[in-house]
Amino acid sequence: VSVMSVSAYAAVRNVIFTPDDYCLPTDVAIEMATAENGKLTIPEDDLFTREGYYIAGWANRKGATTVQRQPGKTYTFSVNTVLYPVWKKNKYDCEFIAGDGATVTGTTMYSQKDYNTSITPPVATKPDYVLLGWTTVVGSDVPEIGPAETFQLKKNSVFYAIWGIPKFEISVNTPSIKVKDNCFKKPVASATFDIINTGNQKITVEALSSSNYTFSYSSSLTFGMNDVITVTVTPVENLPVGSYDETFVINGSDG
Repeated sequence: VSVMSVSAYAAVRNVIFTPDDYCLPTDVAIEMATAENGKLTIPEDDLFTREGYYIAGWANRKGATTVQRQPGKTYTFSVNTVLYPVWKKNKYDCEFIAGDGATVTGTTMYSQKDYNTSITPPVATKPDYVLLGWTTVVGSDVPEIGPAETFQLKKNSVFYAIWGIPKFEISVNTPSIKVKDNCFKKPVASATFDIINTGNQKITVEALSSSNYTFSYSSSLTFGMNDVITVTVTPVENLPVGSYDETFVINGSDG
């Protein structure tokens, strides 16, 4: 009786790494053959591309969130197999640098945040300056996001504050002052008007001047945004009878 010794090998199998609906249109399926013993090491490189994600591993069904085949590990396949990518979000860092002399309130450093996490810049102030926005380019004066603009994090980012010289405007509600008959020898009744700060910085009004009027104020002439100061204006003596629409000269500076 002769005895034949036969070495048994698992058949060569095909493993097909298949793109899913999130992959780029140019991504195509990649077919790999196992060794004769049915073994195949899963590639460690991302075979397909999805913005903001990496391939954590592979699974037997599309859309799976649990990895069944780990990159870099060797598995035995007894049948031809189709594998789909299991996606995980990339994580990124984000930092805000306001610069010397600035005071910052809020979070300036975000570490290992998921792709597309909503980020809002901190509140930054600096004496004699106004924050125009934030940029990732050192020395740029073109904001990429506004001072308090929320955005979605898509990469590692360092934002630098862009500071500008503050601008302010003063809105004056000016009265029409009437001088009545028989008032040539004394001032007529006083009238009032308001100075309203409609800008974005604290304002100091240094002087109000007019050749025909004197002024008194309801408070200090330093006031913040949207503050209102009432000014009492009194005509000087010996004005002729008539109606006067006076333009007042207002000298101001940012405070």
